[in-house]
Amino acid sequence: MITTSSGIHIQDGFIANQCMKNIEHLEFSDLAYHQPIPQAQEAAAAVDTFAFPSHEIMQRLLAIFAGKPQRLPEKYLTRDQAMNSQDENQYIADFVNSVLQETFVKETYGNHNELIQVKEQIAIISNNPLVDGKARIPEDLFNDLAQREENLALYIQKTFGAEGLRHFLGLVIGFDEHGRKGVYHFTINEHLDRLGYQRSKKGSYDPAIKWKALRIIQLFSSLELTISSRKGNKEKISNIKLFSLDRYDLERKIDSGEFIHMKFLLRANEDWYGKAFQQTDNRSQQYTQLLKKIAAENHREHPLVIYLTPQLAIRWRINKFQPLSLRVSTIMEMCDLDHSHTCKNRMRDLRDLESELTYMVEMGYLGQWSNKDGGLPSDNCHSFNCVLQLAPPNWLCNSMRKSIQGKGASSTITVEGLQWIQQQTDLSQNKMAEILGVTRQHMSRIFLGRCRISSKLSQKITEAFRDLLEKCQLNPALLDPKPCPLRCQTLPS
Repeated sequence: MITTSSGIHIQDGFIANQCMKNIEHLEFSDLAYHQPIPQAQEAAAAVDTFAFPSHEIMQRLLAIFAGKPQRLPEKYLTRDQAMNSQDENQYIADFVNSVLQETFVKETYGNHNELIQVKEQIAIISNNPLVDGKARIPEDLFNDLAQREENLALYIQKTFGAEGLRHFLGLVIGFDEHGRKGVYHFTINEHLDRLGYQRSKKGSYDPAIKWKALRIIQLFSSLELTISSRKGNKEKISNIKLFSLDRYDLERKIDSGEFIHMKFLLRANEDWYGKAFQQTDNRSQQYTQLLKKIAAENHREHPLVIYLTPQLAIRWRINKFQPLSLRVSTIMEMCDLDHSHTCKNRMRDLRDLESELTYMVEMGYLGQWSNKDGGLPSDNCHSFNCVLQLAPPNWLCNSMRKSIQGKGASSTITVEGLQWIQQQTDLSQNKMAEILGVTRQHMSRIFLGRCRISSKLSQKITEAFRDLLEKCQLNPALLDPKPCPLRCQTLPS
């Protein structure tokens, strides 16, 4: 625990506050062929989008958020357990034990080389057909709360579900709005704005909503996740931490202790975020795009929409934005929905899935969906073997129409393209050399045609002039009438 000069307690990179224990629960037609609604598609195209990593690691990370929200015993957890009945306390104990597993002691060395024993717990964060997810829980995490284990289990369930996925998407939007550099100054009010929460008449958010969001982000930045997936006789195991918090800027009222302003330097792990936007000689950048409004969807009403939207966008990118053909059983497994014969609710879940897919079309998250056998899968005698065709929305195809490079090839901007950038920005060769981190002599040789533009330098150019290039590639009408020379050369690797 760290205490600042103003007396604020910071633990595990977050503010500890006893009032958290009193926070109450706060929440925010059948068609055979589902064509896109033109108005919805046009509206979607006009709404802001953000870049979302679309590599294999991200697919596995998303899988830990799968499933419908569970009914959590929050009412019993947030009050004195002496008020609960014996059956209620047993229910709480069973819930906690289902999330928090064995405790073990880890030995480490302190600042003076003394041997220290630290207790850690293993938490089950996901257990579905796609992945198993676990996390080590540091002993001092949430130790500012009464009923620590109960609250810890409760927030782990919230964090790694549809509610937590909304917050995760909101953080990715923040990174995108700050240049995709993998680091930005996070403020809780801006974050809640992205998630669509409503401010009070005074222009502020309910403190309880703020603390609830901060607890979820605390878990994102504190836990080291172990994710394992099986395919055939092979198993993949990944160990990853999503975020880290590096710096704090806090302001509060001295008399009441109420926080007026909170700013944190939030950093995303390079493996799942930064590498998605790095271009190498062997592969292009690996990202797709989502509508920002997905983070504002109600996680209780549309949990499958929040989960399926990024999953399908990733698969469309991998499939070069062609329609996907997926069995109903495969989609239900993606969503952690049981479709086995012994599941009493499988037809209800299937109808919910059909309804959510239709809603996704209306909102512009999905272009269209249809059953190859005709009609609705729920009306078919082989419902779970039906094959659905899922087409990407038009706005996504248009915004991602850059050529997708195959393995073994790389692309680079031509000298003419660099000259065009110089004309548009009115920068001197010396200034461009400074921005791109090369010598003046090297830049002069490039402009004279005596030196080629390497893929590494091309990547630097793309990052430095991203906004200009995206306007050129995604909306040519914004450019001069003469053709833009930003054409890519395909070079042997």
